[in-house]
Order: sequence, then structure tokens, then C-alpha cells
Amino acid sequence: MQKIWDREFMLKIGIIGSGPSMAARIQQWEVVPHVVVTGYVLAAEEGQSVFAGTQQYDNADLLIEAVDIIDIFLDIPAQVQYIYKAIFFHKHLFIHNPFVIGITELLHIAKLIQEAKVKCQVGLYFRFQDSIQELARNRQPLKFMESVWHYKHTTVAQLYSWTEVVNNHIDLILHLLHSQVRKIYANGVMVHTDQKDIVSIRIQFDNGAVGTVVLNSCALKPVHNISLYGKTYASEIALLEHSSPEEGQIATVLINEALTSFISAVSQDSVIKVTIFDAINSVELSNEILKQIEA
Repeated sequence: MQKIWDREFMLKIGIIGSGPSMAARIQQWEVVPHVVVTGYVLAAEEGQSVFAGTQQYDNADLLIEAVDIIDIFLDIPAQVQYIYKAIFFHKHLFIHNPFVIGITELLHIAKLIQEAKVKCQVGLYFRFQDSIQELARNRQPLKFMESVWHYKHTTVAQLYSWTEVVNNHIDLILHLLHSQVRKIYANGVMVHTDQKDIVSIRIQFDNGAVGTVVLNSCALKPVHNISLYGKTYASEIALLEHSSPEEGQIATVLINEALTSFISAVSQDSVIKVTIFDAINSVELSNEILKQIEA
């Protein structure tokens, strides 16, 4: 997409990611107003990957110094080294998948972000679905929320991406049901593999609301829906129509909305809609859920 804004007044983006997904991430940034992708680093990879019009840096420090914003587009815990470097250089951060980072490390990162006075948004993309944003704005009182995700079996290589999608579902429940968690019930069953192929999660809140998540890797057909119910409200949101049925990838339209919102907050020095503390809340809850599933 051709940018028509004066590059002098555009925010410079640096991406730290992996080769297979880098082209897609560059394309996602290209539709965001008032930014230009200055360059990228391929983390922990050998060789060169050429993306037209975008410079590859061999050294992450050089990239970080050259830009205004660092986008950490990695699905591995080792991404923390780049997060710390970006904070050290006082760069704003977009962290695509912080949910694979341990809770102690996340709390330390949050502390450093506050001390450095930089902005940081995380990859809780489901919040940027139009209906979800409207619900949040109106604080629609909900009593029951059901998330259903049927997908092809997740391999070990896909596990971190799976963790991202699950945390997006958990975050929505926390975000929309507006209460403290009272009780968690979670269990799983092995069907086709030696892993928990089907997982059921039920979260009860102090205000009487209930949120459920069903994850099924054995389903006959892909489904990715969120159903919401209140005394005077009922709605079903189909996430599958914009995303990959095979891997449950986050819809590109939601990613673009999230990136645009982040850039708006940085440009206007306004409040970030989805912060590192939202990631901490979802990770804390998902850790408790995993303990029950693995018990």
C-alpha cells in the first residue's frame, strides 16, 4: 500500500521476529497510518531474508536505536532479551505474544516499563472486534459468556501460538464480565493423542456471571465463536470468518485495528487500551487453569 504521508513525520517501526512470519507482519504495519517500517531483525536465525523496501539489521541494538517503536513479533520466551533492550533505549513497545513469558518476568517488565515511561501494548487482539468494543464502551451487563474454538490438532511447534489465542479468550471473559474471579473449574481429556485434545474451562465470578471456554482439536469442522448473554442482550460473534480455520490464527483485521489504536495512543500521548497488566491478568488465570488441566 502506497503511503502518502511525509516520512519525516511518520513514526519509525522496527520489527524483531522470525523469517516465516516477517513478511505478513510488515504487510500488517503497511496499512497503519503515520508509520514506516524502518527495518527488522530475524531473531536467532541464520541467513538473509529479503523484504522489498525494508532493511534487515544484523544487530538488534542498531535497529532499536534507529526507530521510535519496537514490535516484538515472537512466540518464544527468549523474546525478553529484546524487550529489555527496547526499554533500556526508552522505545515504545508492541509485544505480540507476551503470554509465553513467566509471570515473574512479566511483572518485572511491567515495572521497568513504568519506570522508563514508555508505552507498551500487548497482543490481546480480540478486544478490537467491533461488537466487543461496543460492549465494553456501553458496559453491557452480561451474565454468561461462552467461547468455542474447534481447530486442527496443535503441534508442539504451534503451542506458543495456541497459548496466544487461549489467552485472548480468557482476557475477553475478564474484560467483559466486570468482576473478581471466585472459582475456576478446568479439565481435559486425551482422545487421539497423549495430550489433552479437548479442554473445558468454567470461570465463576463474584457478581454471579459465568464464562466458559471449550477447546477441541478433534472437531469434525472448524468453529471459532463467542456467545454473550445478558438480561436484555444476546449476541454471537463468529471469529472464524476472518481467520484461519486450521490454526485459529488471529484475524488480520483485528491485528490492524490493534496496531492502529497503539499508534494513535503513541502519537497523541494518550492511554493505551490494552496494557502489559492485562497480559499479566490473563497469564495468571491461564496458569491456574493449566494446573487443573494437567493435574
